[in-house]
Amino acid sequence: MKCLKLYFCLIFALLMGLPVIGGPTIIRDSRITDTALTPVLGRGYSIGTNTFQSTCMDNVVITEPSYDLSYTFNSIEASSETTSTSTGATSSSANVTTTNSGSSSSSSTSGGWLSTKTKRTSSSQYKNQLNQIYKRAGTSKVTASGTSYSHIIEVNINLITYYASVDEAQTKIGTSAARLLTNRDIPGFFSSCGPYYVRSIGREAVMLSFFEYSSTSTERDMAFENSIENQIKGFRASSGQSTYNRGSTSEKAESSTRTDFDYQYAAKSSYEFNQKASEKNLTITTFAFGIGKREDAKIISYDIDSFKAAIQEAFISMQNPQTGKVVSMEVVPWVENTQFQNLIRLDESEDEYEPVLNAAGEQEMDEDGNPMQRLKPKQLLYEKKMYLNENAEFIIEIDRVDRNIMNMYYKARLCRKNIDMNWKKDGAFREEYLEARVQNKRFLERSIPLTELDSIVSQDRVDQIYQTHKTFMYGAEGDGGASICMKNILKLGIFKISYRDIAECQPIIQNMGEIQNDGIEYYCMPELMP
Repeated sequence: MKCLKLYFCLIFALLMGLPVIGGPTIIRDSRITDTALTPVLGRGYSIGTNTFQSTCMDNVVITEPSYDLSYTFNSIEASSETTSTSTGATSSSANVTTTNSGSSSSSSTSGGWLSTKTKRTSSSQYKNQLNQIYKRAGTSKVTASGTSYSHIIEVNINLITYYASVDEAQTKIGTSAARLLTNRDIPGFFSSCGPYYVRSIGREAVMLSFFEYSSTSTERDMAFENSIENQIKGFRASSGQSTYNRGSTSEKAESSTRTDFDYQYAAKSSYEFNQKASEKNLTITTFAFGIGKREDAKIISYDIDSFKAAIQEAFISMQNPQTGKVVSMEVVPWVENTQFQNLIRLDESEDEYEPVLNAAGEQEMDEDGNPMQRLKPKQLLYEKKMYLNENAEFIIEIDRVDRNIMNMYYKARLCRKNIDMNWKKDGAFREEYLEARVQNKRFLERSIPLTELDSIVSQDRVDQIYQTHKTFMYGAEGDGGASICMKNILKLGIFKISYRDIAECQPIIQNMGEIQNDGIEYYCMPELMP
């Protein structure tokens, strides 16, 4: 009994001394909001380098997602600020949360919250357009018929999708990836599939519309705005006919609760609204972000009827759990996937022996003078998983950092040649390009002088990037670096020892930081500002 207690105490002490294996990690920051990246359920991912690898799951089955929907109607007041701001002076809103069990709840939402969400969700290239629309609120314009004032109403539909997760009970690792594991090609698997995979993704879609009308007064026409809201949110089918009628027979058949008076009232209301909208030069501007593509979708608005139809079409497009801008992502280590563990068979290992030492730490000999050995205790599966996950992430990070350095080197070298060929002659800039500026690839409103980019990608700096690659991979003297570290990890056993315990890996850990040059990243290949 005493031995058994001691055994469990040793195991407990070992487990307490080991760091916890990654587990699920939730990412909600700018690492995944770049639309140039492509997060996909079941795709490999590396946290250390924020890079996606191959999709190593076949026929991914997802769980039933849930949705949060907010639909708001806000008047935009004139503001001296130059940023997109919205105040709920005459706001009317409803929040509906739908879940896969069909329950719902409602609450009010302020225009300020919605403006923040819109700016976060919308693509950067449209933010200037949105700002210009917000700035027009309350502005005046002198025409032949007098001074007119612009008034704007914001209608916002925001849909958030979550709980769209890989159903791991029904989704299997792909055949090619599984073969790597059964062949014990563990580095090959992690190189292709990454140390983590994407288990769930949260998405967000937005449809943002602006109703802009003119009046001869700085005061808002509240009656007209209420009429717009009633037309948009009304449950009766509107009619754009110019004469009052009782509606078609098919319309009447849709609901036995509609009376002759209902049809007369709806037709008259629609006719009067259209007349008023024409007098006030009502225009509709719509932006849609993160919606899915449907061949029959019609989301272009030119009047109230087409706008209501566009809302329905956009809402259907938004509900696809595989579309929308990614706002959150859950990643999980492969070593926690049950099929991965079954294929790699971490529980199978050959017997290993260790020397028997005396109290002085010297080798014990048997009676025949041969070194004595004993069976080495089996390595805990938990420990194997921990080392495997740590080393896989580290090896992938080395590979990605080296690849990034080389990609930057090739890009800088081509950028250098591009400048020399297009804007220089005999090593000097042509006179017409001395004041030229280069467009930023990511932030379109920014630019730098062409002469500054010429300095950033000078031949000396290009050569320095290549030297950085050599030092990182092979060491300053050419006899160390990341290559020796990786060889030792594989030689000693990828799930037997941590890279932290290997002396040759210590310098690499300290120099592992992501190497990036924003000048090269954002301005190469160079395009001159118009």
